[in-house]
Amino acid sequence: ASRLFGLKANEVLNKDYLTLLPVELQRVQQRMIRRALEGFDSYTEWETKRIDNSVVWLEGDFRPMQGELGEVKGVVVVLHDITKIRTEENARQASEDRLQEICENFPGAVFQAQMSPEKKFSFSFFSAGIQSLTESTADELNHALENDSVLITPTAREELLRGFQTSAENLNPCDME
Repeated sequence: ASRLFGLKANEVLNKDYLTLLPVELQRVQQRMIRRALEGFDSYTEWETKRIDNSVVWLEGDFRPMQGELGEVKGVVVVLHDITKIRTEENARQASEDRLQEICENFPGAVFQAQMSPEKKFSFSFFSAGIQSLTESTADELNHALENDSVLITPTAREELLRGFQTSAENLNPCDME
């Protein structure tokens, strides 16, 4: 607990962890504890600050503690520091948001294509520019591709396949018109 909250051991020893949380978080925790006292497992995550004002993300697992006859005698609360996980997830999301913004403002279309061994295409990402080029939404285009209802000449298909293959081999963008 001293590491979780940035306090000295003697400041947390034999203290109710709730007293270490801001009032609004105490209320949430108390609801979770009441739920466990009613016999239900519950789980929550929250962001709070340590004494030095650094951010810490915690997850709490709240479980009823049962007596020999199955009656609820108390609650077991297990806290885990998940700051590293949340920090990495937030950085990944920020990176995805930046990439999305770049793609949305890029002239033309940006997409991620995948090709199966049977040479079937699937696209896991389309920028908004695809709609102005194809007059179809990304979902409509993916659906058409899945059902082989996109008309593409054999010559154009081979050229597209070669372009994708070269792009994959050289790790360079596939720039085709």
